[in-house]
Amino acid sequence: VVGEKHSAALAAALQPWLVNDVLPASAVLSVQRPMYSDTGVPADALRSRVLATSASARVLQTALCARGADPATFVINIDVSDIERAVCDECRGQTVLRARRAIGTFADARLDGAQMIACPLATHEYVLPAEQTLDYFPPCIVSRAAAVVLDVFSSTRTDALHALAGGSTAIGDALLAAACECVDAYRVDVPLQHGDDMRTSLRLKVLYYNDCMMLKHACQQAAIMDQHVPQGENGTESQAGQSDNNIRLKSSSEMAVVASRLGKAAESVMANIRHAAEKGLVDNLKAASR
Repeated sequence: VVGEKHSAALAAALQPWLVNDVLPASAVLSVQRPMYSDTGVPADALRSRVLATSASARVLQTALCARGADPATFVINIDVSDIERAVCDECRGQTVLRARRAIGTFADARLDGAQMIACPLATHEYVLPAEQTLDYFPPCIVSRAAAVVLDVFSSTRTDALHALAGGSTAIGDALLAAACECVDAYRVDVPLQHGDDMRTSLRLKVLYYNDCMMLKHACQQAAIMDQHVPQGENGTESQAGQSDNNIRLKSSSEMAVVASRLGKAAESVMANIRHAAEKGLVDNLKAASR
């Protein structure tokens, strides 16, 4: 039995324990129901799970008050935003981790042809420049690592839009940021992790160029999509709808910045390829003239 004089101290001790151990982000994201076993918790259901998790703290509060705690002093205030913030961090961390695991396999394509695939964004046939549309991307070969990052990028953006539709602005914003972070991580991490292999492998340099151009194209298409967010009936929107649109417009700006960085990275490696080719040609000419 909880004594009334200990109610305030007990509440103060229980609150951080509940947030960190009993009701962590993993409790919201865990999948034990068969309907969720393959794809995880649907993003549009995360908001309702956050609310349910927060409500469970009030159930414990009621139960302990029934065992003698003073309702006036035994108050557990677990803000929904605190749980949602933890879920945002967990979702973002898991997403970027998936991308970085794929990035770690990039150099496998140096000797393993199975680590190269046809670009999933490319059309089946080449189209003349005068006939190309904004969504056109030429046929090329990319690394399997980049294709995985592209898949993480696309699926995360889809989850973000579902989260926004489900009423979770914070989670939707975090997932859009995570999608952006994944492709930017590819641009930065590949040269850092696989620089030695790239310096001695023309294949890896060309793949990195193609990969950056493919991811740049994906970012550009995403930025265009986020710029053209749907309006409500008669051009009016609720406050929540306006907030979602603002988030997507912010995401569009971030995508445009990342696309620009990917383009510069591609230009840099292509300049390196051309310089190496020109140097090789000059060396061959010098050798032939001796």
